[in-house]
Amino acid sequence: MVDFTESPTSSATSGNSEGWSRRIAKRVRERDVRRQLLYNNARKNLSGAFFQGGGRISELMPEIAAEYVKTTLAAMAALWLIARGLHWAFDVDAIVCYALFGMIYPLRSSYYSYRLRRDPNFKISRCACAKRSHHENSEQVLTTTTGLIQWMPVSVPAALFYALLLTPWTRHYPTALPVVAATACLVTLRLGYLMVFRIRSLCSNCVSLGALNWLILLASL
Repeated sequence: MVDFTESPTSSATSGNSEGWSRRIAKRVRERDVRRQLLYNNARKNLSGAFFQGGGRISELMPEIAAEYVKTTLAAMAALWLIARGLHWAFDVDAIVCYALFGMIYPLRSSYYSYRLRRDPNFKISRCACAKRSHHENSEQVLTTTTGLIQWMPVSVPAALFYALLLTPWTRHYPTALPVVAATACLVTLRLGYLMVFRIRSLCSNCVSLGALNWLILLASL
């Protein structure tokens, strides 16, 4: 008769593999939390430094549009500082840094969109260190039927764009990079218009993507 009892060796191996997977998942979550803390703190401090006591932007445009401009500029400054720090520490090219950051946001947006399609009551978790604007409603932006391509999330071409920047193509054809980056910025302007004037809500993930597109365009010129 064959004995199907699990051996102590196989049990130990299974337990070790599960322990490794849990430890890896924990480290990934911890790194994501540290990245969010660094980015949100930098964006919050820079936003206050840029616009403290200056209501000129709010006087020239609607409140939500002013909030969009302020948040985008603060995100650009925060991401630029982080990229400069990585360049100083590890000699990483700025465009490569922006592309690596950019790969994170489309994946997150795709995941959130998937969860929202399955559960309309799903709430996106946010870092408690970041002060949330009353215009912030990422769930509404990601679930709205208004979009550039009805059957394709904006995060899909965004991920392809950032993946392209990580290939040798950008070094072989440097003159084409500003054209591609400018096209991405046009998409950013379109998405910003939809958020501000059509959806009337802001998505922090989308704002960060737009900030990266503008930084890539400036770095490619």
